[in-house]
Amino acid sequence: MRQLSRGGWRVVSLVVAMSAAAVAAGAQDAAVRAAIEAGNKKFGAAAAKGDAAAVASLYTTDAEAFPPNSDVVKGRPAIQALFKGFFDSGVTGVELTTAGTMFLREAREILTRVEQATAAARRAGRGLRALASELS
Repeated sequence: MRQLSRGGWRVVSLVVAMSAAAVAAGAQDAAVRAAIEAGNKKFGAAAAKGDAAAVASLYTTDAEAFPPNSDVVKGRPAIQALFKGFFDSGVTGVELTTAGTMFLREAREILTRVEQATAAARRAGRGLRALASELS
């Protein structure tokens, strides 16, 4: 019986790496989503109180905000002034959504394709072993 060729081992290695990446991506995705949602809750709570300073504190010191139909707002003090203006104009709360959910369907499709490629590589590996067995 012949052993798996170097190319066959490369396929097996690729399959293992892709499978591990898919599992890790799923766990990492959940942790990232939870962190973003926690930040969104803090933002919403501060906005509900009309606390522009608390909202601005959630931004980095060099952050940039992109209000609609307006110039870019740069830095925490400017972001605080932006939200103070919102709250002073009567805005009583802000609800943030996780931007990544906009791409969730596409991300799931990519992971599905990775799983399909993994399965195809496994089938190819089994086929190579079967062919090698027949030739020996």
